[in-house]
Amino acid sequence: MRLMLHNLLFILLALIVALGGGIWSARWALDHFGGFSELATGEWISYPLAGSPQADPYAKARSARLGNLSLGAAEGLIFYARTSSDGKALERGCTYLMSGTSPNARFWTLFATDNNGKLLSNNKDLPTSLLSSNVVQQNAGHFDITISPQAHGNNWLSINGRGQFTLVMTLYDTPVASSASFSEIPMPRITALRDGGKC
Repeated sequence: MRLMLHNLLFILLALIVALGGGIWSARWALDHFGGFSELATGEWISYPLAGSPQADPYAKARSARLGNLSLGAAEGLIFYARTSSDGKALERGCTYLMSGTSPNARFWTLFATDNNGKLLSNNKDLPTSLLSSNVVQQNAGHFDITISPQAHGNNWLSINGRGQFTLVMTLYDTPVASSASFSEIPMPRITALRDGGKC
């Protein structure tokens, strides 16, 4: 009887460990793995197959979990940046300068989310998202955007709260989606502006 009870407890423990481990690993994969089609250029990553029938199961599951509406290849391409150009995670208490030339697209948008894909702020009085047509650009389409919790002149993207965040840049009607040399796409660089060595 004691041996049978011991075996039953062992089987029950093994089932709990297997079930818990399976749930944890599936959740981790959905939170940290965007799929096998992930492509990177600098600090920006994209999933060009996410909105297509060729998307792998991980990419489809992640999009479904986050509630993302992926774009088809003919519609555009979404890029995500979770780190600055020095490889450090983007922090909401810091100030960043995003510099580059306007990507090859009919138009583009930029906004910030938390790492779960939720918009940082919906304050209508602050510039929590930018549209390419509203961004002040210099010669040859060069622009500088300040990303900060403090107000700045010209191109300012407001962020708030504490913790890490993700920048989301969406290119609409762009030939970039079908580019063979994805890693050579000149995406903007994100540089941390040092604030007493804090960021």
